[in-house]
Amino acid sequence: MEPRSHSGSLALRDLHCPHCGSLNAEGEARCRRCGRRLLTTVARAGGGDSERGAGGGGEAGARPAVRARQAALFDDRPKIIPIETVTRPRAARPQPRRQERSPGARAAIRAAQQPLDLRGPAVARPKAVTYDAPVARPGVRLKAAAWDAVLVAAGVAVAAAAFRFLGGELIWSGKAVLPSLVTVLALVFAYGLFWSLLGCESAGMQFMKLRLLTFDGQTPTWGQYVGRFLLTWLSIAAAGIGLIWVLIDDEALTFHDHVSKTFPTVWHPRPTTSHRY
Repeated sequence: MEPRSHSGSLALRDLHCPHCGSLNAEGEARCRRCGRRLLTTVARAGGGDSERGAGGGGEAGARPAVRARQAALFDDRPKIIPIETVTRPRAARPQPRRQERSPGARAAIRAAQQPLDLRGPAVARPKAVTYDAPVARPGVRLKAAAWDAVLVAAGVAVAAAAFRFLGGELIWSGKAVLPSLVTVLALVFAYGLFWSLLGCESAGMQFMKLRLLTFDGQTPTWGQYVGRFLLTWLSIAAAGIGLIWVLIDDEALTFHDHVSKTFPTVWHPRPTTSHRY
């Protein structure tokens, strides 16, 4: 009974895979789960064999032969390489220490630091007026022209009244309109030419305290007065572009100012000092 139990325990042990421990059917050469070879017995001791062994030579019994185990084809170690074994931790870079500054030092640095000018250098343009006297503003010049227009209108009204008083008839329709306009323009031209021939400013300019000077601060000559007057009419005839030029000029000069080399300025007379005795 003992050999049977021994052989039976051996067969039961062989049915379990020594690698993964799974149970396999009797007669299986490889494990169904992991595919490895199983330890199986080649021959087991039976009842007839034991009797022949006892009669033939008195041997205790033949020991079951065990088939040689094939060496494992693969290593049992894990196939996954951990990342920590390949990559090395990067050493932290030392951070530079910041120098702490006092509030007084920071304020001194901000005061000493100049702002950066990112604009390109401006092109320096030479000024036309080299004298220190300021050029009259366009508003003041317009008021002076308005006063001259009022005086011219008053003169036209006086001439029309005299013409009507002498028995003439004023007609403002048909072909009589053009001669009337030519007469009015002739009076305006004569008014400006009168002051230019005198070599002085017009009545409107004198009322607004405007004085003509050359670019170097001298009093204009008679020819400069007359030339300025003719250039003024040229500026008006060119659709007023010569007068509008004052709005875009850097020194608020018109076209006839640039050509005649003269400009109007506000005249401030010096106060006279009275002596007391």
